Amino acid sequence: VSALQGLLRPLYQADPASTCTSALTTLGIARSTAESLTRGYGSLSCLLEQLPDGGDAESAVMDVASYGGLTLYQAGKAVRALGLERAPLLRKKRTRAQASVQPWEQASAWCWLPEESAAAQQAKPGAEAQDAEEDAGQEPEEAEAPAPPEEFSVEVGPKTDRRLVRALRGMVPRVDEFRDLGPNTVRVCRGAFGMRGQRVRDFGVSDGTLLEPGKTWLVLPGAADWREVARARARAYAQHGVVSSLCASPDQAARHVAASIAALRSPEDAAANGAAR
Repeated sequence: VSALQGLLRPLYQADPASTCTSALTTLGIARSTAESLTRGYGSLSCLLEQLPDGGDAESAVMDVASYGGLTLYQAGKAVRALGLERAPLLRKKRTRAQASVQPWEQASAWCWLPEESAAAQQAKPGAEAQDAEEDAGQEPEEAEAPAPPEEFSVEVGPKTDRRLVRALRGMVPRVDEFRDLGPNTVRVCRGAFGMRGQRVRDFGVSDGTLLEPGKTWLVLPGAADWREVARARARAYAQHGVVSSLCASPDQAARHVAASIAALRSPEDAAANGAAR
């Protein structure tokens, strides 16, 4: 009997992905859109968890477009079908890709743009100068290939406070969401512009009752008693050297992450960025 149950279980066990696609198409969402959302979220419950409880419809559309790989118009229609009737239908022709840089994520503060590349191109000898050098029997100097521009970016895991994510997008040039990160994880990365960078520092978001080693914790107000939070923070630091910071709001937590990025930049980068501004 046990062997028979094991053989029959896959036939009757619900598949979260198929259930998600079927539920979305039942709501009137196009199958191609439903399949994209299923690939991005994995299940209907994960998709519904990302929708805001309040009325911030535009941010919800941006989040769904980011996670589901959709245009803003497709995301707006999907969010309306899911019950947020005030979701805007933005007519921007933009397909969300994992490695793409969005308008609200354009590099501004911590990005090295290819001005140096343009300057290097201007400094290259012209065709006449090269001909003259070749006539003189001298080989022209090869211009060094400019290093690819780099940037600091932030990656957030699932179930991260949406208010914190929106605040980060207003302070950091690029914020991406990845399901392979742990829940409530904020990761600072550095890498080539437009590509997923290498991990530099991990932050965790918590109410202060659970502070695991390996991250710098941002403690947001929660239901836990402040005495319990104080004891948990002191115990984590004394036993494992875990550093945590009390934040009065998600905006303050986002400023803490932005300040850490500014501190990680080298003096040369800071001077160049200040001159650009």
